[in-house]
Amino acid sequence: TSWVSLRLATRGAAAKSAPTHRGHADASARGTGAAVLMGLGLTLAGTAGAADWYFRPGVAAGVEYNDNASLSSRTDEETTTTGLLTQISLTSGFASPTAEGWIRPRVRFRRYPNDSEFDSNDKFVDFRYTQDFEKSRFGVFGNFSRDEVRTGELALVGLDPDEPELPDDDTSIVDADTDRSRLRVFPRWETQLTEQSAIRLRGRLYDVEYDDNQEDRLRDYTDIGGDAQYRYGISPVTTLVAGVFGREFTPSGQPDVYGYGFETRFEHDISPTTRLTALVGNEHTEPEEATSSDDMNADITVMRRLQTTWLLAR
Repeated sequence: TSWVSLRLATRGAAAKSAPTHRGHADASARGTGAAVLMGLGLTLAGTAGAADWYFRPGVAAGVEYNDNASLSSRTDEETTTTGLLTQISLTSGFASPTAEGWIRPRVRFRRYPNDSEFDSNDKFVDFRYTQDFEKSRFGVFGNFSRDEVRTGELALVGLDPDEPELPDDDTSIVDADTDRSRLRVFPRWETQLTEQSAIRLRGRLYDVEYDDNQEDRLRDYTDIGGDAQYRYGISPVTTLVAGVFGREFTPSGQPDVYGYGFETRFEHDISPTTRLTALVGNEHTEPEEATSSDDMNADITVMRRLQTTWLLAR
């Protein structure tokens, strides 16, 4: 199965994320999302009393060509279509000498004139907060979203080159038409040991619920994990990283799955705008009611960011 998405986009002021939830959204998902966002709002209000606040509206528009809009596994059932994308948002943020943060509601509309069954209205609330201390930094970022399952596969192709670098947890083909509520939160803390070395701790929370489980083809789940890294800069542009990680994956109606492992990472700034990242590692997975396994992980990524364009090869 293949799909290709090509977009030409023009942006107004920079923006980032958010939405309101539909009335039939699951109450627990809305409650969790509201609690996290309320806590973030109270944190921002409490730490930014003397900071400079700003409000930045954003508008983006684009054209999408998709050669397999239905994500079909059969080549004779693929649907090729062209659509229009628009996005509106409002970023509210602050900056002070030691802290900064923002929260951004965002609504994205997809319209396909010849294939209206693919139309969607996706809604998001993105957020980020960082606090600097003498030799360390704390931060948390993430988002809450109400989107259609089909559009989740297009997460890496967006209208905003300044999109928060949220990990993409969608995989495989989703042969379903339903909405989901998804909360993703990523706290992190880093402390500098020496001029060249540092320790970084990161956490991860996914909480995903579907409006319709499509006869058990889709399952609500939570995924909680974290990692610890030792980072050593061998030059101003090159860093070596060694880390360990663990996770607990809990799907609705199914046994939990536990995993832990290690990885080594190489990060190199080829230029002020281009970064190369390569990693290799191993993860040990232990399902509660199945055979455990060990799997090798590897990834090579090149990211180039220009003033109005970003390119990603992975």
